[in-house]
Amino acid sequence: MGDGHIDCIGARDERNVASCPDHRMVGDRFLCDKGRKCIDYMAVCNGIKDCVDETDESICYWNTGYCPVGQFSCADQKGCKSTRCTKEMACTDKSQYFWCPNSTNENYVYRSSKDRSVFDIKKGCYNQLESHTKLAIPSSSPNQQVKALAHRYFYCNRGFYLQVIASSEFVCFCPPTFYGDRCQYNSRRVGFRFRFDRRQRPDLSFILNVLVALVLNGSTVVDHQFLLDEAKEHSSKSITYLIYPRPKPPGTYSVRIETYHSTELIHFWEYPVSPLDFLPVLRIVKVLRFPARSFPWLCSHNYCENNGTCHQQEDNQFLCICAYGWKARCETFPLILIYN
Repeated sequence: MGDGHIDCIGARDERNVASCPDHRMVGDRFLCDKGRKCIDYMAVCNGIKDCVDETDESICYWNTGYCPVGQFSCADQKGCKSTRCTKEMACTDKSQYFWCPNSTNENYVYRSSKDRSVFDIKKGCYNQLESHTKLAIPSSSPNQQVKALAHRYFYCNRGFYLQVIASSEFVCFCPPTFYGDRCQYNSRRVGFRFRFDRRQRPDLSFILNVLVALVLNGSTVVDHQFLLDEAKEHSSKSITYLIYPRPKPPGTYSVRIETYHSTELIHFWEYPVSPLDFLPVLRIVKVLRFPARSFPWLCSHNYCENNGTCHQQEDNQFLCICAYGWKARCETFPLILIYN
């Protein structure tokens, strides 16, 4: 529950985490059609199939057509109700409260009593904010300071705050996927989840060094992560996040994966992000398979200048590994480029 993975029909286990197509929390609504639709709680179990996958009706397994369309069938099949979630239209087993909110008041807002951050969305999308904000806690007794901090438990949202030495001031520190003076903004990012398929390549080294990079226009690495992959009977999955710079430069983005034995390149893959780089968050999932050939796979003709090394890939792509200070085909500054 609350782990981001939907295990229950209607996303009941993730109603505080999952979002509907309107980008709002699921809450008391019913999520269906693989996340493409949300319906009101009153539309559940009324004999009308509002969802294409029909889960809004199949979840009421006891409903076998006992009641007319548009009415709710009590779970004990001892009554049909034209409405539910009220005491006035009650089933003997009280099943009319199935999938009902805590309150049916028309002004009721789900989780409205919880602390929420209010911020300027436009400003959050396009402006770089200062990394830290000072949070002043009045100098007082230790018990009073603890009480003051308790009221600010969510002040830094997904981050945390630390106290400045010999001071009553606190500063917010944010994880990479959030930023802002109170860690209240989501970083635009690409999530990359992958695993290596080594079944046909027992000759590969037991441990591979892996570089995952977010590349702009084929030559500029704007973010990267290093990982290690260990040969196992059942290969494990890895996930990493690559953050767009702020402000985000225009151009063509891609994710490139390079595998090394020590410092020697073995093979590489590249997957386009553009034109989907307009999305605030994008996740790419891949199984990476090594071609059935010897490594390193060098180009039959070296297209790289200034003593660069040309590595071949499928689809007639190649990668230039350059000496420090060179890029593209090792002709200008400073790194690597793939050509079609």
